[in-house]
Amino acid sequence: LVEALKTSRNQPVRIGCLVDKQYFLLKWKRKGALPDVSVLHDCIIQDLLGEDVAGSKRIEFVRPAKEAEKRVLSGASQVAFFLPTMPIQEMMNISDKGIKLPQKSTYFYPKLLSGLVFYKFA
Repeated sequence: LVEALKTSRNQPVRIGCLVDKQYFLLKWKRKGALPDVSVLHDCIIQDLLGEDVAGSKRIEFVRPAKEAEKRVLSGASQVAFFLPTMPIQEMMNISDKGIKLPQKSTYFYPKLLSGLVFYKFA
């Protein structure tokens, strides 16, 4: 599944899925500059599952794929979705076009402490 998720911008959108101890590779025809994570949020989570990502108490976001896999296989969660890593250049290109990425779709480490960014020193 990890190898199958490796994709380029000229290939279909690829999203991995684990449900009922079975792995699936979901594919969508790529339309314009819409990033894979937006397809997951818009087409699967909102349209198919009818869930609002921002207000949901049923959706969890975990960074390591192994953790998501462990949660589904143990029965703690029902389904896990896996996305290929978005290269930083692609993220910058999307941002430059004014496209907003869905909540929880970016991950940066180490994170800056907000006090260093927003605190005005006297």
